[in-house]
Parts: sequence; structure tokens; C-alpha cells
Amino acid sequence: MTSCCSLLLIAAGMVKTNMMERSEFYGQGSEEDRRQWTSALRSLPLAQTPEEVAQGIYNAVVARQSEVVVGATFAAATAAYRVTGFNPSAALPLVARP
Repeated sequence: MTSCCSLLLIAAGMVKTNMMERSEFYGQGSEEDRRQWTSALRSLPLAQTPEEVAQGIYNAVVARQSEVVVGATFAAATAAYRVTGFNPSAALPLVARP
């Protein structure tokens, strides 16, 4: 019996979007927090563009893949994690607090 449903896992890591413009930050220092996160997202070499993610989804659907990792840098980090168990994202904090 064949199924008409399928599941696709997209591992894109961080995606460069304007989500920070719509995000809510509360409490003392909230505007500084917003500025730091926005700066970190825009400067990260691991961050993907929405177009790269869309292309990865399209390619995975056409090739009937069940999993796709988007972006060469993120793919390398994912492969290293699978082999060594080392997570570079956990080792390097995105926002350092004084």
C-alpha cells in the first residue's frame, strides 16, 4: 500500500529574515537586546537567506528526499555534529552579555 502523505525535514539553521522587527522584547535593556540580536542575525555566516531555504525545499521535493540541510556551511556543521557530537552553535554564544 502506498501513502499519499510524506514528511520532509528541512534543517536550515538560522534564516536571515526581518522577524526581529516584529519581535517583542520586554524589560530593562530590551532595545539593546533587540539591537544585539538583529546585528547577530545579519552578521552570522551560518545564516541562510529565505531564497536558499526555498530552493532547498524545492530541490528536496523534486528529488523526493525526506531530509535536506540548507547551506554549505550549515551542512558542514551538521555533518561534524553527526560524526563528533560537537555543536558549534552551543560553543559560541550569539549574544554576549556583560
